[in-house]
Amino acid sequence: MNSARLVLFFLVFASFSAYAQDDDGQIILKDSSYLKKKDIMKQYEYENFQSPFKAKKKSQWAIGLLGGPAYIAGDINPQLGWGLGMNAEKAIGHLVSLRMQALYSENRGIDWENNHNHLSYLTTLTDVNAQVVFNINNINFYKRQPSTIFYIFAGVGMSTTKTRGDVLDENGNPYNFSVINEATSGCIFCPSDEVGRSDVRQQLNELMDNRYESTENRAATDLSIGSRIVHPTFLGGAGIRYRLNEKFDIHLEHRFSFHSDDLLDGTNKQNNSGNISQGTDIWQFTNIGISWKIGKRAESLYWANPLYSPLDDIRALKETLDEGNFFQDEDEDGVLDQFDLDGNTPPRVAVNTKGVALDSDNDGIPDYLDKERFTPPGSPIDGNGVALDSDADGVADIFDMESNTPADAFVDIHGRSIK
Repeated sequence: MNSARLVLFFLVFASFSAYAQDDDGQIILKDSSYLKKKDIMKQYEYENFQSPFKAKKKSQWAIGLLGGPAYIAGDINPQLGWGLGMNAEKAIGHLVSLRMQALYSENRGIDWENNHNHLSYLTTLTDVNAQVVFNINNINFYKRQPSTIFYIFAGVGMSTTKTRGDVLDENGNPYNFSVINEATSGCIFCPSDEVGRSDVRQQLNELMDNRYESTENRAATDLSIGSRIVHPTFLGGAGIRYRLNEKFDIHLEHRFSFHSDDLLDGTNKQNNSGNISQGTDIWQFTNIGISWKIGKRAESLYWANPLYSPLDDIRALKETLDEGNFFQDEDEDGVLDQFDLDGNTPPRVAVNTKGVALDSDNDGIPDYLDKERFTPPGSPIDGNGVALDSDADGVADIFDMESNTPADAFVDIHGRSIK
């Protein structure tokens, strides 16, 4: 049972490394790469069994490009638009990283189902935001490093939009939507005797020129920069990233964002009861991207399994146990060779917990060789550990106040002649 406890203790605290110094007195560590200066001592304490916690390594920045389809979920039937962006991300731990993002998007829509009043819009959107990314599955008991990570994210930022409508034909006249055969069914591909949404869209595409001449009506209180409306952004989403190699990752993610605005599509549409919609339009963006991990620091912490180090210590300890050498004690002093600092102690010599022969008076001569085991502290000694007595008067030099007493003279306890 005692042996099991000993194994468990070193299972947690051992790092199989030793403290050393170079010629300049600087600390040398087993694993000092990519550490901040303030964390050097923490790593030293870990490697010398003084702390169970390693120092956190510096983490790489990753910069990336992304793009994909985008659309506005609002009052008008959306058409797929597109978005392009870039981001910069840095892990602050194994589970959490911070990401900055900037992007641009164009979004379109057309109201195919509104009888003879088919609204069509083009909204351009710019967005700058900061996100917190939570990596879900990089803590793994079965792999040193995950190749795929699932994550969720949330953030805030600022966005600007500009929405224009296509309401005039090439001659500057309002469109005559009365020529459109309105849909008799909501189906996409309908029988020949029915008009579906795809038929209406085809007719509208033939009629409209996609010039988007008009701008939306906005309240004077709306915050704007030039012709663009400014909004706060609240966003969230989820994604999956795949590690290509040490330098590149790819990702696929979906984001939805709220911009506190019901006019991203240019209108507040009435429902069947005649009430104006009150819901906020939601911008949605599905994107794929590639990230480049820059610099020579340790790879981003979300790719590092925090369980690897303790599991590797367990493996090394089990390997030592399997080889049958863990409990070996060559000099039979009661201290295992794994922890014995003096592997050649003579038989039956008393040792301390590190396997070093006892030296009770700390004079540098072990007790089993010391002919004077309790030499006064600081006293010069000979090779046998005996305090020097230069005039052989029986008083050690360290206490002798008369160091040249004549031979055979009587002296007091201070080494002075008695007359």
